[in-house]
Amino acid sequence: MSFSPLDSELFGPLFTTDAMRSCFSDRAWIGSMLAVEAALARSESRLGLAPDALGPAIEAIRPEDLDIAALGVRAAVAGVPTIPFVQAVQARLTAGLERSFHKGATTQDIIDTALVLRVRDALELITVDLDAIIHGLSRMADRHRATPCVGRSYGQHAAPLSFGYKAAVWLTGIADVADRLPDLRTRLLVASLGGPVGTLASLGEDGLLVLEGFAYELGLGVTPLCWHTNRGRMAEAGAWLVQLTGALAKMATDVVHLASTEVGEVAEPHMPGRGGSSAMPHKRNPVGSTVILAAHAAAKGHVSTLFEAMAAAHERPAGLWHAEWNALPSLFGLVSGALREARTLAEGLVVDADRMRANIDLTHGLLFADAAAGRLGASLGRETAHRLVEQAAEDVRQTGATLAEVLARSQAARDAGVDLTGAFDLAPAVAAAARWVDPALRHAAAIRERLGAKDQRSATIEQQEVPLTQNASPVLGTWKLRSYEREEIATGRRHDQFGAKPDGYLGYAPDGRMYAIFIRQDRITPRDVVPTEEEGVQLLGSMVAYAGTYTLGDKQVIHHIDISWNQGWTGTDQVRFFELDGDTLTITTAPYRSHQDGREGRSILVWDRVPGR
Repeated sequence: MSFSPLDSELFGPLFTTDAMRSCFSDRAWIGSMLAVEAALARSESRLGLAPDALGPAIEAIRPEDLDIAALGVRAAVAGVPTIPFVQAVQARLTAGLERSFHKGATTQDIIDTALVLRVRDALELITVDLDAIIHGLSRMADRHRATPCVGRSYGQHAAPLSFGYKAAVWLTGIADVADRLPDLRTRLLVASLGGPVGTLASLGEDGLLVLEGFAYELGLGVTPLCWHTNRGRMAEAGAWLVQLTGALAKMATDVVHLASTEVGEVAEPHMPGRGGSSAMPHKRNPVGSTVILAAHAAAKGHVSTLFEAMAAAHERPAGLWHAEWNALPSLFGLVSGALREARTLAEGLVVDADRMRANIDLTHGLLFADAAAGRLGASLGRETAHRLVEQAAEDVRQTGATLAEVLARSQAARDAGVDLTGAFDLAPAVAAAARWVDPALRHAAAIRERLGAKDQRSATIEQQEVPLTQNASPVLGTWKLRSYEREEIATGRRHDQFGAKPDGYLGYAPDGRMYAIFIRQDRITPRDVVPTEEEGVQLLGSMVAYAGTYTLGDKQVIHHIDISWNQGWTGTDQVRFFELDGDTLTITTAPYRSHQDGREGRSILVWDRVPGR
């Protein structure tokens, strides 16, 4: 039995996605908690506060090595899952390592930072769907920019426009919410490490350095003070998710009406069994829109819990922090199902242009009442013209004649001496609507680019392009770094990422991933750059990436990047754009905020292929 439809085998597939459920699964949570503890150990080991072997020992523990069900039973006694988790991990460590495990941290640090890691992955899933939805709606708006249809207000025919304009309204509403995602990501993806009351007192003067190294290891930002009881970022995340469901629900609301039997202007994509009825064989219910509207209705309750949790008492509240665990993952689950269905609509909505045109004539020309009143107003004055057309519209409803026929019989309209023929021409109204499509498309394209939504042509750079031999180093000198710059978003200014340009080499490792190392130019000569196989294995196995502190043989590595095509991460930066132009490879990261000056920027790495390697 399940208490939430999102976790139910029966209801879950309707309301959420497998990918999002996996993102917040127990195994994923435990994996993130282990990653958090390992990052803490690595940060502390660099300062001599923990043994060097502690981090690798924690990394060697897999989520499946722990009895998650038993941890849950013990969490019911302890009040939080962190306590039995810490005890279970300690039991797997040697006595020499166990005493340094979890040093300086508290329960909330582990849970909050693990949650941030789960949120980071969840936002990646959302970004992919948002990109597809914006792209799909952009194509729909472009394709139907001149397709005439009825504009409606209060559910009634108002004036003609184009279906492309209507799709552009959906597009901009969703894109505007998406546009806030990069900034939200910056505020959300921050580490939590404060110890019992937020001051890291047990770490003394090293507390801040441990925090910065801890955050660096996880690819997260830091905040000026511990955010144990400053829960605004969680509430902000929830509010953004609800806004997103609202933007999707706007489209779903319109689709439900447009797909109704009496209107029949659009239909959701059909597949056997979709939208059927147990009693009525002819039904094709708008299932996708239904799921979106259900998500929006349910989401609002969850976000109220997050706002309630902002009233956290002192340095740790009773109950309010726990309440977030019920709300935020559920919001992500609901949003994932809504996005899945919205993507289906954006990419496959069936548009009946003929029915749209027929519905324009349904009200016998009343759609053109505004245009007719406008033309008459030039002669009669606005108020008089309005009353005249208003009375004519009533005659249309009473007699069934067209508005053009009623006005043609009206003595007052004839006395105005105005040619009303053009008022009943669809072309100007459709053209006026179509003119707004291009600005909407440009707006959406700019937002897609900010989201990092580009065709990632890097996927064509296949691993087998650089064949490995038995004697090859795991880090092959296949690409040599030409430049590594940081570009400030606000000013466009660029500067060397490390001040002095390091030597860097990029290649493929046997596990199928791509790696890069950078070595201080002023410490070694170029002929010493490419590591031996043994050194390469040591580097890749350690996953150490901290400026100026890791020694590879006699060479000081100041940065280490791990590029995974599946995960898309380079060190602390997320890879967004890959461009291959002959023998030049350019990698651009997503925007991120500098730990030094707080400014938003992105890294741009340019590599040249090394001939013959």
